[in-house]
Amino acid sequence: MRLFTRNRLAGFALAFATFGLDRAVKAWIAGPLALPEQGAIYLTSFFNLRWTQNLGVSLGLFSADRAKASWRYWP
Repeated sequence: MRLFTRNRLAGFALAFATFGLDRAVKAWIAGPLALPEQGAIYLTSFFNLRWTQNLGVSLGLFSADRAKASWRYWP
């Protein structure tokens, strides 16, 4: 396998792993920790988890007026 192809595959694998980890952490935060219902989890005096939602992408471009419409842009 050529070096360029191997590097490309390594990059895609890293991107896929990062995406998967991001989705897993978000599912854990929204599921077992129930952050949407609690609103905030106070961990230390300087680090807290607070629930927010951004229904638009890229600073409001393609903003959605309701939660169901936002799923058009994100599976």
